[in-house]
Amino acid sequence: SSENAGSRKGKSKGSWNPRELLGWGGALGVLCVLAMALTIPPMLASNRMDRVKELDRKGDFVNLDAAARSAEKYNPLDGEAVAYEAKAKLALGKLDESEQLFLESLDKNPKDDKTWRMLARLYIQRKDVEKAVNAAKTSRSINPLESQDTGPVEEQLRAIGAVLGYQYVPGGIDIHAVPDQ
Repeated sequence: SSENAGSRKGKSKGSWNPRELLGWGGALGVLCVLAMALTIPPMLASNRMDRVKELDRKGDFVNLDAAARSAEKYNPLDGEAVAYEAKAKLALGKLDESEQLFLESLDKNPKDDKTWRMLARLYIQRKDVEKAVNAAKTSRSINPLESQDTGPVEEQLRAIGAVLGYQYVPGGIDIHAVPDQ
């Protein structure tokens, strides 16, 4: 009967079966591993965006371009990486590509006042006053208290407006034609 005790339920000492391996403990282990695997892409995206922001602070636009594209692969629904890529293209003088990327970023996140300001800067470089004004107005409407960044954009618009015969009203950037004198 000692033979019977050792082979109870068809098992011998030291053996295992798949059902026992995937019992509650095993199933919990598999779920933990799966949960860890699912957190890897967001962690990679976060790390890559940290790198992108660091390159932007340093003004390294050549590497910023590539790093932003890499970050976007890990979080394709977020427009922030696309906006940084557009900023890099703008700094590198690739205005058409930059505009396309800014607009793509704004499709993903239309409430990003910083991207609207960067788009306004692009339009300022092109001397496209109406589009620059609209982008700056949109930025200001999203975040009315942001004057540190929007103020300089508006000053650039005022300067361009003076050259092109436009006048800006105080407290806003609406275009009014300067009357002939």
